[in-house]
Amino acid sequence: MPDFTIKEGETLPVFTDTLTYSNGKPAEPESVEFQMRAPTATEALTLSGTSSVVTKAEGKVAFAASGADTKGKAGNYIANWKAKIEGKPMTFPTTGYLWVEVQPSLGVKAEAQLVGLPEVHEHLQIPANDRIHDGTLERYIKACKPLIENLTGPIAIQVHDEWYEGGHTTLGLRHKPSYGYGTNPYLFLMAVSEYRGPIEYNLSVVGTPTQGSVYSTMANNELGYIARRTSGGGTYTFWRDPHHPQQSIHVVYAAGQETVPENVAFAALETIRWWYQTPEAVGKGSLTRADEEPIRPMVALPYHVIAMLEPMRRHPSFA
Repeated sequence: MPDFTIKEGETLPVFTDTLTYSNGKPAEPESVEFQMRAPTATEALTLSGTSSVVTKAEGKVAFAASGADTKGKAGNYIANWKAKIEGKPMTFPTTGYLWVEVQPSLGVKAEAQLVGLPEVHEHLQIPANDRIHDGTLERYIKACKPLIENLTGPIAIQVHDEWYEGGHTTLGLRHKPSYGYGTNPYLFLMAVSEYRGPIEYNLSVVGTPTQGSVYSTMANNELGYIARRTSGGGTYTFWRDPHHPQQSIHVVYAAGQETVPENVAFAALETIRWWYQTPEAVGKGSLTRADEEPIRPMVALPYHVIAMLEPMRRHPSFA
């Protein structure tokens, strides 16, 4: 559970703490600075909020964040207090670090997920007012999405901006939606252009071969490819730049499912349940569920989840 929690872009609550030595005796800081760093970063954040000593004799300190300290910084951070005692620097806590969670703001555009936190609470039979593990569950929700979409193709609709090598009459899109049982696929070709040196030639997107012009293209949504069309309903090869062949064709498209299929949503919930319950204690000494049930190996996606996704699995060679 985080030591401090604050919403993205907000300045309250104020972080308050009591600095103590390892023997529990309160420190008497003359000044203090709150420091915060992402676990994967090499440098601490530059904070513009105010750090202060509230009560020197009791070791009470506080940090009031500014809006810039939390805006666009949703995530988890390690933190500590850098104090000066009798003119000498000392870091608190004396062992380990504090944990700060900056929660995403609902007013900030976020990536769509396969399931939401209320659904996870219901599936795990966690009371709605029990929010102790919400941070962990949110990470589970985000973590299961790429694992599932790696098998099924895109589910949550997302815009893809990609470059391709020309020289062929068709190009296979890297992120095509599944047309399997129970799906409602969505693929919208937004823009296609050819680069002949520094010059960009925009291709018009047509719906039928008869609408084709000299610079046009047409999508086959179900097969997930685009064809280079020309006048008279014919086909033509996409331009291939001899000097930069892999950057000849620029394609922007949106792909996914109009709604999350029921089997995918249930697969996401079951994956989260698996991750959440596997390390739980079973009431026999220090045994966990993983120890108690050796037939349940620790895998990223449990076998019954993979079976749920089978109707819409794609060829593994496609990204």
